[in-house]
Amino acid sequence: MARALVCMGPHSHVRVYDAAADDFVDYGSSERSAVLAEVGVLLTGIATERPFWPMRSLLFSFRMPCADSAGQA
Repeated sequence: MARALVCMGPHSHVRVYDAAADDFVDYGSSERSAVLAEVGVLLTGIATERPFWPMRSLLFSFRMPCADSAGQA
C-alpha cells in the first residue's frame, strides 16, 4: 500500500480491501505524507551510517574532462 501511495502521486487515492471488515479502505494524501516521512527517516539513518552514494561502481562521474585541459596536469 505504501509503495502504491508513493508511486501514484500526491493527489491520488489507493483503495485497499480489508477482508476482516469486508470493506474498502481509502488512503490518500495524508497517508502518503506519513509514508514519505518514514522514508525520510530511513534515508537519514542510512546517510549517517555511511555516505549515501553508490560511488564509481554504479554511476559515471559528473566531472567530464574538458578538451582544452586534456594535456594539462
